[in-house]
Amino acid sequence: MATKRQNIILRCDKLFRELVLISSDNTCQATGLKGVPLQAHHLVVKRRALPTRWLLSNGVSLSINAHSILEHNPIINEKWGRKLLGDLEYLNVIEIARIQVPIPVYKLLEEESRLKIEIAEWKKKESRPDFWAICRKTVLLSKFTN
Repeated sequence: MATKRQNIILRCDKLFRELVLISSDNTCQATGLKGVPLQAHHLVVKRRALPTRWLLSNGVSLSINAHSILEHNPIINEKWGRKLLGDLEYLNVIEIARIQVPIPVYKLLEEESRLKIEIAEWKKKESRPDFWAICRKTVLLSKFTN
């Protein structure tokens, strides 16, 4: 049976996925494809690092194929992440992820509320800006796989 803490983490994971997909207008950020099954991918650090686990700048929506390529090719993933985020932001996310402080349940609940608010803000925008076009240059995977 899952603990209260584990249940909150699972809810936050689902909210993070929803936020990443909404912020990318349900588009694969590697290929530009819409209408394909998408997954939320952590650019810098995997899910075990709670300080960056639900950080939008560390998330990108990818098709299943693109996600598989990045998950199994850490060098390509790092190059792509640095290109999207820029070296400074990429290094910032790495530094944040290195913080190994236990996060109490009340802070996890605050994070869950923050994610819900952020999702609601994205949903209510009538003309959502393309988050990735504003914050990053769009880079196709093919530039790093050749």
